[in-house]
Amino acid sequence: CRSEPLRPLYRSPRVTWETFYEWYNRALAALQNSLTDREPGRPANPPPDPEKVRLEREKDELQHKVKLLQAAILIRDVIDGVPRVAAPQSQDILASRVKTTCAGKS
Repeated sequence: CRSEPLRPLYRSPRVTWETFYEWYNRALAALQNSLTDREPGRPANPPPDPEKVRLEREKDELQHKVKLLQAAILIRDVIDGVPRVAAPQSQDILASRVKTTCAGKS
């Protein structure tokens, strides 16, 4: 008989008939699914998470604003002659050029 190997499984006190048939039907559905024709190759990449894309865009915009504000502070420092924030090395070069230009106009 074909169902002979299954008898010990569903006769086990830990596996009810309901659980056995649930597993059986799930196995049949998986078998049918595996036999259906599909496109060859790997599946396409899922679309990016919209929340992640929004947060990355917001991060980029904020970083751009920070750079603009740092440049504005640097310009004020040069005009006032009083440094408020320690400028990064690349901005020190800009500040020295602006100072020499401003000093030449006085």
